[in-house]
Formats: sequence, structure tokens, C-alpha cells
Amino acid sequence: MASRPDRTFFADFKRFFVRGLAILLPSILTLWLLVAAFRFVETNVGEPINQAMRFAVLQTIPRFMDLDDPNAHIPEWFVVTPPDRREGTAPPRGAESAQAHRRALAHRHAPASL
Repeated sequence: MASRPDRTFFADFKRFFVRGLAILLPSILTLWLLVAAFRFVETNVGEPINQAMRFAVLQTIPRFMDLDDPNAHIPEWFVVTPPDRREGTAPPRGAESAQAHRRALAHRHAPASL
């Protein structure tokens, strides 16, 4: 009968470790590929679409609504100044920043007191 070689702890550990890596590697690579694909699509497809939508909203809303009318029922997040319209940038988010933005806009358009 053939004798089996002596098994040591390190030989068994190495064998089990390599088998475990071989089992886990396909799952880890799949998750990494999914995350990389998501980031690629978000960066190269999602962001340009978001920028185009922001630009379209900034260009069309002033044509349909009177932004200077206090009864216009404009959402708090949509406060656009003329420089924002020219630059195509979005107004600040959040109620506090929108209120500060409206105060700055009102102060800018307030008549100069003599």
C-alpha cells in the first residue's frame, strides 16, 4: 500500500486557503465589475443627462412662469438669478439656502434709498 505523506498544519492551511480563494474570486470579481459598470454609466451617461435637464429647466421655466410674481407658487428650491440663467447653474438646495438666496435676490433688486 502506498503511504500517505505526512500532513502538516501549514500544508492543510495552504490547501484550504487556496481553495477558498478559488471559490470566492468569481463572486468578488463579479461585484467589482458591476460597481465599475455602474460608475461608468453614472459618469458617462447619467451626469450629461442631468446637466441637459438642468439646462432645459433653467431655460424653459422663465418662459412659462413669471418669476418675479410673489403669487407664482414657485417651489422653494427653484430660485434663479440672472447670473444663474446666464451660467446655466442650478440654484442652491435646501430651504435655508433658498431663503438666503431669495433675500440676496430681493436685496439686489431693491430700489436704492436716498
